Amino acid sequence: MFGDLSQKLSKVFSSFAGAKRVTDESLSEAVREIRLALLEADVGYSSVKNLIATIRARVSGGELVKSGDPGAVFLSHVREEVVSLLSSSDQELFLTGKPGVILLCGLQGVGKTTTAAKLALFLSKKKLKKVFLVPCDLKRPAAVEQLKILGSQAGVNVFDPEGDSSPLSVVEKSMEEAKREGYDIVILDAAGRQSIDDELMGELELLHKKVPQGERLFVMNPAMGQDAVKVAKAFDDKIGITGIILSMTDGNAKGGSVLSIKEFLGKAIKFEGCGERIQDLREFDAESMADRIVGIGDMRGFMKEMRELVSEEEDQEFEKKLVKATFTYEDYYKQMKVFRRMGPLRKIVKMFSGFGGNPKEKELEASEKEFTKTEAMILSMTPEERKELVALDMRRMKRIALGAGVTLGDVNQFRKKMAQSKKFFKGMTKEKIEQMKKKMSGGNKWR
Repeated sequence: MFGDLSQKLSKVFSSFAGAKRVTDESLSEAVREIRLALLEADVGYSSVKNLIATIRARVSGGELVKSGDPGAVFLSHVREEVVSLLSSSDQELFLTGKPGVILLCGLQGVGKTTTAAKLALFLSKKKLKKVFLVPCDLKRPAAVEQLKILGSQAGVNVFDPEGDSSPLSVVEKSMEEAKREGYDIVILDAAGRQSIDDELMGELELLHKKVPQGERLFVMNPAMGQDAVKVAKAFDDKIGITGIILSMTDGNAKGGSVLSIKEFLGKAIKFEGCGERIQDLREFDAESMADRIVGIGDMRGFMKEMRELVSEEEDQEFEKKLVKATFTYEDYYKQMKVFRRMGPLRKIVKMFSGFGGNPKEKELEASEKEFTKTEAMILSMTPEERKELVALDMRRMKRIALGAGVTLGDVNQFRKKMAQSKKFFKGMTKEKIEQMKKKMSGGNKWR
């Protein structure tokens, strides 16, 4: 998401790099380019107008010249305004009573049922809550079965409607069971439609009246464009939306409607679906999304996921090996396994600004191929070779190449890269490594 927009904005910021003279004309041209890029990315006209006016009021040509790095200053101002636009003070879930209730609504095909299961997993694992999934879509073929399968993957229980054809009856019975079994949270997966209709809205309104307290979250696929704003407004008018969940943000949608819907509705974006896996849901981070929009990657998101997958003890142990340049092929493989657990390599690659947030398919395929090749070479080594207790002579490298299905040159090149990495880190102090981590995590603490 935001691929084209981030590339265009990056181009605007780069045009100021090294500039010795920034005129009002050149600044106006840059602002015009940003305005066009936002409009082409599906940001609503009103949102673009307000954002551009704020940016123009904050930035002056004189300030850019004095900074010594006008491109960075300009980018910083734009980023801050995007962060401000996306941020909310009420981003946390607000649930009262036991069980607390979350009603998910949205059109058919936006990933609502999958999001329900992702949210259930997130709340059960990250917030240590006992969650109950309730299927309220009793008309769509296999909708109930789909939620049961996803609930099983998430490790949470799903209410069985047992042939009940009334969503209101299902809610009533599921709430009774939830109270009886001591569930903390009930997630209601309401029915969706291909478009807004009176039947859908009437059903939603009745569900809302049945459980008036709790969260009413609108699930939005950014690929809907500006139609998402109109649809969300219709849902808000009927049941009073309390927040938004973005689904499928790992896709290639323009994404501009995300900026529009936040400003137009004034509702907090609470969660973001960031991949196809059941665990690919995270709390919305305005700074992380702003970084993606302005084209500087998503290192905040990357570091957050790394912190969840790598314990503090493991991190400190690896840091000691970096400082002493004693890390081995075994350590390298451990880091690769962490990357694998984060999801497809294409997801990780998109987090880095070097690809402009929108790497080409050939680049992704090449990266995945190289990653798999390296993995195969390490797995073809003996335990002693991985721990570097023995040197990789010609005989050993030939055996590794044969076992991994690569050439002798591939193995030799990998060996040289490891040597170069050790040379780079040798003599590097702990303080320098901490500075690297701080820079990568956007100035936040690694732990």
